[in-house]
Amino acid sequence: MNTKKYGKLPKSQKCRGTVLVEVLMATFIFISSSAFLFSAFNKSSTLLVAIQEHQQRYLASRMPKEREVITAPYDQQWNDVTKLGALTLEGTSTFANKTNNIR
Repeated sequence: MNTKKYGKLPKSQKCRGTVLVEVLMATFIFISSSAFLFSAFNKSSTLLVAIQEHQQRYLASRMPKEREVITAPYDQQWNDVTKLGALTLEGTSTFANKTNNIR
């Protein structure tokens, strides 16, 4: 068996351990930051989906109520409106005076 005693390492081999530790630390930092960003993205996308579903349910429940207000229970025709005569705009003060006189 050949037994040699290894003395001092040359300079090229002394730095290999330090470089390995630096590479491992950089890899750990990269992987942990990537995992954090991926987790944050998943949480935000889940929140976005929940907000969109809530908005769709809200709009779906609101639409029938709005249709009830807009649509009249009878057929409307333009002839009905023309029987009222010419429409005029009045200021709010004129309207307030007329309502005060009614009471």
